[in-house]
Amino acid sequence: LKYDQGDQKIILDPRIYLNETQTILELEPVKNPVDDSIFSAVDKASQIAVDEITRIALENRYENETISETEKMAIRRALLSPWEEKKWNLSMTIGPMFFTGELENVLEPSPQLNLIASYTLFDNFFAAGTIMFHRLRNKNVSGSINVTSEMNSSALLLGAGYYWYFFENMRLAPSISAGYYYADIKDTYFAANYSNTFSIYNPIAETGLSFDYRLPWFDGRFFAGLRIFYTMIFDGGDNFPRGPGLQINLGWSF
Repeated sequence: LKYDQGDQKIILDPRIYLNETQTILELEPVKNPVDDSIFSAVDKASQIAVDEITRIALENRYENETISETEKMAIRRALLSPWEEKKWNLSMTIGPMFFTGELENVLEPSPQLNLIASYTLFDNFFAAGTIMFHRLRNKNVSGSINVTSEMNSSALLLGAGYYWYFFENMRLAPSISAGYYYADIKDTYFAANYSNTFSIYNPIAETGLSFDYRLPWFDGRFFAGLRIFYTMIFDGGDNFPRGPGLQINLGWSF
């Protein structure tokens, strides 16, 4: 036990002495006010030590015993540090978007790629930044006029969301974000054998829901899952392009 004069709290430093290697493991300290809640702090410090001893025992069993792959997988999962403790998440999502709105003759589903970085702020609420890329081809036919439009765009969005963890290695993450996109658009008029290229810069917004599953390798840092989303690409008109999509999600937590 130690006393922190600045914080006016008691500090409990749980330690484990390993007789075989004659080493001392210093574990996470526990701070507590100087009142009758000190007993719950002692229980917490004891639990930290018990968890670490269990982890060491499982590691030794995993390394030294001949066990089945199923048992190894169970032990590997038991050794994972809690997912909630990893504040940073980096992920890449890719998949098709299906436009509605003013785009009635989309030639193909629009591929969309998102690069997302998020940081957990408090109580599993997170802030996120997204770099988005997508490509769209649309065909308009009006009388004798046949026009194909091709748009290649990139966007930067900022947003927020919430991580809901369940079953230890699963989570749902609803989110909302907004920002601006920059797009190069090429209109090709086939009857006149003529094309016109121009650029636009407008707001963009997106809502999404990710389902992530944590894999047992690299201390549970790697995860994979699916993401559904709805993107709105504002262009100054009332019937702006928008639509849902589905993506594969691959990421890394630390």
